[in-house]
Amino acid sequence: MECSSLSDKILDYIINRAKPKLETHDKQTEKERRKIEKPKDVAKFDAKFSKLRSEIEAIYVPASWLTVAAKRAKQIEFVTHPVKLSNPLIKGGSSCLALKGAEFPQSMSEGEVLSTASLVDAKLDVVGNAAALDVVGLLQLEHGGKTLAACIQEQDAKPLEPFAENSDQLKDWMRGFGAIFSSTYLRSHKYAKQLYFPVGEREYHLLAPLYSSSLVHAVYERIARARFSEQAKETRKAWRRSRFSENIQVEYPDTAIQIHGGTKPQNISMLTSRRRGRSYLFSCGPPGGQVRSTPPLMVQSIFMADDFTHRVNKEILQLQNCFEPNHKNNGDVNCKSIRDDLLDIIVDTLFQYGAEIQSLTSHAGWTRLVDCKLSLPEQLWLDPHRRDGSFMLKREKKEWQGEIAAEFVFWLNKRLKSAAYLGSDSEHSEWEAVVEKKSKLFKEDLEVFA
Repeated sequence: MECSSLSDKILDYIINRAKPKLETHDKQTEKERRKIEKPKDVAKFDAKFSKLRSEIEAIYVPASWLTVAAKRAKQIEFVTHPVKLSNPLIKGGSSCLALKGAEFPQSMSEGEVLSTASLVDAKLDVVGNAAALDVVGLLQLEHGGKTLAACIQEQDAKPLEPFAENSDQLKDWMRGFGAIFSSTYLRSHKYAKQLYFPVGEREYHLLAPLYSSSLVHAVYERIARARFSEQAKETRKAWRRSRFSENIQVEYPDTAIQIHGGTKPQNISMLTSRRRGRSYLFSCGPPGGQVRSTPPLMVQSIFMADDFTHRVNKEILQLQNCFEPNHKNNGDVNCKSIRDDLLDIIVDTLFQYGAEIQSLTSHAGWTRLVDCKLSLPEQLWLDPHRRDGSFMLKREKKEWQGEIAAEFVFWLNKRLKSAAYLGSDSEHSEWEAVVEKKSKLFKEDLEVFA
């Protein structure tokens, strides 16, 4: 019963793969048919496109599709520690596998050390040719708590039997799909991080520190649930309105975000792509005292507060130097990279400063004071503990996030005096594009830090 049901899911999966192709073909056919003016040409046209449709259908006949999929399976690998997370310059399918046969110390699995071995149900990552990810979807089909991948690993061919034309074809499929799991060759790369660890007199072990995508993904999902699930949102809403909630509010303070893969996280791995390249990092610093004891009063904008501006003055000056017409690196790739890094530091510093003000729970409602001169968007951002109804409703609408991002862009360009520092129209346009992109990310991240 289980294998039969899994077979049904395999059939549905293949059919659903064919649907978009056939729908696109049918729409194109109908569009082209409308252009035919002579009725005698319709029959010839229909015959031609009917043949093309039959060719698409033939590709998605289960036996044919599974044969091709089994051959493409070798283009991907299931891993827990993709080596590209250590260095994206590593090309090809070089990955460090940790699937089966991995030897973990007993203390690690018992919870003394947090590691991949601590995960009860670790999600395996996938590396290799992104065009072969449909094979991954096939192997992840599940029924009764058992996936097709598990059946392949156990040499259980029953889910595939209904589609095989003969026993030899079935063996080819099992061999092709099994290639994903049969590799026992652990390998590294010259670009991977490596270090010599002393174990005796002139004796060393060569260690390769690896980045566990499975562990990072488990942490990412847990934090995402605590921040963005419907239950978490309802719990925070009840807390803001001083109402009872039977749910526990979970917070992860002082987290940072690490980006892998830039604009193409899919080139790193499948799980990295699902996280949009993002991973959460926890603070490893020692506990510190309260950085700030009073809110920013008597200033018209947070960007004018001395406590913030003195933190970024160094970066602002460096940005201005980059834009000087006589700067030796002005306009080259290295200088542009430096500008981007400086911009990131300024934004991160602003978020840190904002978080310090938001943490002033003993001053909840300080934006109601006469001495508060901040604009309404900044008040909505920096005083999350204020309880009056109209204020909370405006804050929940999140329209202020876009206004804060616009204020940031205006302040930054004013500090840079861009008209004086940007030497050409093209350079000015390029910088505006960079700031605009950062502004959009700024607004997006405000949803996390709000």
